[in-house]
Amino acid sequence: AVAPERQFKKNRSTMADVKPTPVLTGLELEAYSSVNSICCNEATRQFTAGKRDKIHPLNMEKTREKVEQCFSKTFDGVKAACSSQFDAAVACLANNERSKNKCAAARSALEECAAKSRLGELEGL
Repeated sequence: AVAPERQFKKNRSTMADVKPTPVLTGLELEAYSSVNSICCNEATRQFTAGKRDKIHPLNMEKTREKVEQCFSKTFDGVKAACSSQFDAAVACLANNERSKNKCAAARSALEECAAKSRLGELEGL
């Protein structure tokens, strides 16, 4: 069997092959997280299954890249097609740190926009 480190080096993509994952603030990530669950469901499911099956992280590079690429592509789509809903959800969360359930409508509007815009894995459905 190939040691995980060698397998990683053998299959590693170059940095030019993969778009960097955006860095989000905590509030941005909280606002975006449910959109990611909706729009990157299959990639996330595959990654979670690999973790559950105790596959070494270095042997899950392609699966991890799918998650990262879906996250990036979906977030870019949110910023392009749903920026007002995203900004409203972030602002609501910032203004309601102790009662985030007040932001359910803002988050639902963001999720609806992402789904209607067919972002991430929803593209082509």
